[in-house]
Amino acid sequence: MGRDGEVPLARVGGRGPDRDVARRATEKGTPAAAAFDKLAEQGVFVLVSSRRIARDKLLDLYHARDQVEKVFEVCKQDAKSLPLAVQTEETFRGHLLMCFMATVAHKMMADVLSSKAPKSGLTVSSMLAILHEQHAIAYDGQYVTTEPTKKMNQAYKAFGIKCPDVIRDPAKAIVG
Repeated sequence: MGRDGEVPLARVGGRGPDRDVARRATEKGTPAAAAFDKLAEQGVFVLVSSRRIARDKLLDLYHARDQVEKVFEVCKQDAKSLPLAVQTEETFRGHLLMCFMATVAHKMMADVLSSKAPKSGLTVSSMLAILHEQHAIAYDGQYVTTEPTKKMNQAYKAFGIKCPDVIRDPAKAIVG
């Protein structure tokens, strides 16, 4: 509490409907101690930095950092892309971009599977493993695909894909 029982508003941070608890309490004539008790019930966290950061930007920077850490976590757990050995910052940035794009693609595929094929039991990892078994046999300048399994057809259907029976090899196409 500040001098004369005032609530130090500059120290009250957070997001959501209760971020201005102290200000509202003061406006309603609630004692400062009661306002701080209300804040204590909701939990309190402190952000400490070795750099000077404007108060109005601190929480946004914290949330942005949290999102970046979550992307790294996905990269480490699902994509197995870390640890990383790079020589330059440019290579590192390129790697981060690829990890981010892969994470977005993974999330989009997971969303499609959960909405369009919820009963299939397919996950992104299992779907990719199943589709990895889709083969084709080279024959007469084209590739003839093998018959898709039930799980393969479920994955194709979820994404609106029809497995072609034949794929022409452009390198062996007859120019006429």
